[in-house]
Amino acid sequence: MSIFVLCPADAVTGGPELLHQLVDLLRSRGRDAKIVYYPFGTDHRTPAAYAQYDLAIGTIDEVTPRSIFVVPEIYAWLLRKLPKSRIFFWWLSVDNFLASATANRLRHFIPKRLLWHLGIVRVRRFAAAHLYQSEYARLFLARHRLSPSYPLSDYLSPQIVEAATKRVTGEREDLVVYNPLKGAAQTTRIADCLATQASLRMVPIRGMTRQEVVDTLSKASLYIDFGHHPGKDRLPREAAALGCCVLTNRQGSAANDVDVPIPLGYKIDDTKPGFAPLAAEKIVEICVNFDRHAPDFDAYRRTIAAEPGIFAEQAESLITEMDAASS
Repeated sequence: MSIFVLCPADAVTGGPELLHQLVDLLRSRGRDAKIVYYPFGTDHRTPAAYAQYDLAIGTIDEVTPRSIFVVPEIYAWLLRKLPKSRIFFWWLSVDNFLASATANRLRHFIPKRLLWHLGIVRVRRFAAAHLYQSEYARLFLARHRLSPSYPLSDYLSPQIVEAATKRVTGEREDLVVYNPLKGAAQTTRIADCLATQASLRMVPIRGMTRQEVVDTLSKASLYIDFGHHPGKDRLPREAAALGCCVLTNRQGSAANDVDVPIPLGYKIDDTKPGFAPLAAEKIVEICVNFDRHAPDFDAYRRTIAAEPGIFAEQAESLITEMDAASS
């Protein structure tokens, strides 16, 4: 049995890294697993950020009806064009699937909910099984009766894990770190409320190397994320693992206590009027009294530390399911 994992080429973000991690683990278990980069028909190189993983690059022409083809949710629109194989559809996010389902040339003429429904119908038709990375995705699959489904989560990169184990506790700087690609409007409103806090600096994770991200999070007091949380996001976990406190909204995966298991007091409902001053007040309180707030994230850090072992166990179960599918 050959296993192929579809992945966007030249992408260095959480989702693509997870696709590479799966190939690495499958190969460590003696499986013939390869990454297949999209777009097809072009020679692609593996990004240097994934050099630590054992990988092999395959082509779409190698996929046969006896192959297992792991396809992430962003390629739902591509399913009918893929060669016949046993497709394990991996829900790395829910929101990104919904966005790709509406990326249709008829989107200006067809209601969004109908496009979502058509996307789900397509997945139901072509996928032999579903994998879910988050509790948020599991709930979505259950709601739309997409089965069989199996958990396959993820874990932080070895560089982050190593840095977290070496993290030295101590005084933190008044740095508030955020991802400028997520929740920009909400973050701007919060920043406006913090304009009078001269000692507090807001730092975007933008144009940084992996090491620069590690260094920034290792000295920051707080990471905030008021985006849409399409899956079990990595940056909040990286921040917590490296010693930051975390403040989020209650959207997407942050709405449940499985994907983002932090105390409810650190999740602010940004759909309510006056959320920005409330968030700003909480940010100042955390930075001023960091040592008092930091222990509130110890349980979250223990959950994050256990993820590599959980991923390995889930992958072992998945291999069993793949063997059964190919027999």
